[in-house]
Amino acid sequence: MDSQDNLDRNLLEAQEKSGIDLRQLQSDLIKIKQEFYPHSKMLSDTEMQYLCLSLARYSQGQIAYYFYKHKIPSAEELKTCEDLQRLTRNLNAEMSSRIHKYLKRLMNMKDNERKPSWKKIIDFLRQSERYKLPHTSTVITKLSVLIEIESFQSIDRNHIQQINELLKQHGIENIRISESI
Repeated sequence: MDSQDNLDRNLLEAQEKSGIDLRQLQSDLIKIKQEFYPHSKMLSDTEMQYLCLSLARYSQGQIAYYFYKHKIPSAEELKTCEDLQRLTRNLNAEMSSRIHKYLKRLMNMKDNERKPSWKKIIDFLRQSERYKLPHTSTVITKLSVLIEIESFQSIDRNHIQQINELLKQHGIENIRISESI
């Protein structure tokens, strides 16, 4: 998968998870970037990837790992990454003079103020009419699939709830496991 495919996928995921019109946000951030760098025509791929992954609510460690290994890490990969703190610090330092700077300007903050959390940035953007996605009607189709499990052990509701939580943690919110006997 090439860089543009990754960017497109991350952009769609960020827009879906944040509910923010990323094309409008990107356009506004480019204008702000041009105030600092007049010859800039667009946000760099790194800036866009970082913005998208942050708006999709990945942790700073996951994002730093992504730039290092070009994939979102599993919990185990994140735990075993020896350079994670250094990578995260380096990424934050690099982005403070870039995306963080543009976002603070967009939010009418002073340059010396600390960048707010991504949750607060997302809340700020969601409150603005400018970044609301155009409302489209969604048709929800329910599909039931019967899975029969032959087991000598019973599967209790707690296990089913844990499976649903795992699905949700991995962004799969449109599938729910339920018990039926």
